[in-house]
Amino acid sequence: MTDSQGFILLPNVVSGVLLQRLAADMDANMCKTTPTVRREKFNEYEVPSSGYAVKDEFVQNVDKSRLASLFHLNSFPEHPWSINMGVFHETEADPSKLKTANKEEVYVTIAVTDLGSHNGWFNFHEGSHLRKPPLGKAISLNLRAGDAVAWSGNLVYSHVSGGGGKFLTIVYR
Repeated sequence: MTDSQGFILLPNVVSGVLLQRLAADMDANMCKTTPTVRREKFNEYEVPSSGYAVKDEFVQNVDKSRLASLFHLNSFPEHPWSINMGVFHETEADPSKLKTANKEEVYVTIAVTDLGSHNGWFNFHEGSHLRKPPLGKAISLNLRAGDAVAWSGNLVYSHVSGGGGKFLTIVYR
């Protein structure tokens, strides 16, 4: 899939060992801590050192030229702006309620568990970041643990009802 859709799939971007460590840390820490941020579709938690190790491996190994087209002026930032970790929760999703993130940002969401509509992952509207009518069809992505999707902050998306999926998001400005 290409950036003309407003997102780019990145299969198998981090090692299984690092990902398993992060998943174990998430499981151990989330029952002991409260979310740092509660959002409509997911809760964010403090990122453990294993999350930063996943981020570092991604930053070191990603082909920046593949992602450059998602950025204004096609220049890939030297460093991420932030890193967030979260878990989707069950909601009564209304697919007619369309959302966007920050248009100045590009998000790289790494699946810590498999992600899809069954456990909370968003549906993207193909090509919607271009703001040309009509709105593109909704696309449900299925990511395996270790896969990532880089997506433009002005891409239109909608929530789904499922919950339980775990993710790490690297934010670039």
